[in-house]
Amino acid sequence: MTKLIKEARDASEEMNSDPLKHDTIIDSDAVSQLYAQYCHYKEEIRRGTYGRTPQFWIQNMDKVWILLRFSRAIKTNNLDLYMRSLQQLCPLMFTMDHHNYARYLTLYCASLLNLSNSHPGAEDLLRKGGLTVKRSNLPNCRTAIDLTIEQTINKHAKTKGGIVGFNKNCPAYYRWCVTRHSRASYVSATNAMVGVNNDSNVCP
Repeated sequence: MTKLIKEARDASEEMNSDPLKHDTIIDSDAVSQLYAQYCHYKEEIRRGTYGRTPQFWIQNMDKVWILLRFSRAIKTNNLDLYMRSLQQLCPLMFTMDHHNYARYLTLYCASLLNLSNSHPGAEDLLRKGGLTVKRSNLPNCRTAIDLTIEQTINKHAKTKGGIVGFNKNCPAYYRWCVTRHSRASYVSATNAMVGVNNDSNVCP
């Protein structure tokens, strides 16, 4: 075991010095054997072989990885990973007693799986960038559509005191609903014109 770890460590150092050998080193016997033993060790922890505390933490790590994969799917517009992550999130919603999320996320997953039959062509559109929004030239930095709406239209269409002051006035409320996206566009354009636009193509 010690020899195997040493060989894997040497392979890792070699890969750092020569990134072009990445695939060759990853497929080497030493790295493959060490990874197989590591996966077997994790499965034993999941079964509770080493006690409940390690079992709890490995389960927690598994849930975190689901969220990280979901975040990656959004940032890279990866539809397959997005759907797979959502399916893995469904049981968590039931476990955490989030009824609305559990109910509608299940329906949402079923709708995505049946997308090619219910809406031909929509799946291709999503794969070509329709799943998320790109607001920056930075790679793998896309955002979810609902979050983009909150950060743009909803943010710029805010009024002092919200809609509390006129939510009982139907004409005023309807006018606000119809024109808020236009007002948001004007605010965004004005911010860009005077140089106070928060959107940036450069990492902070």
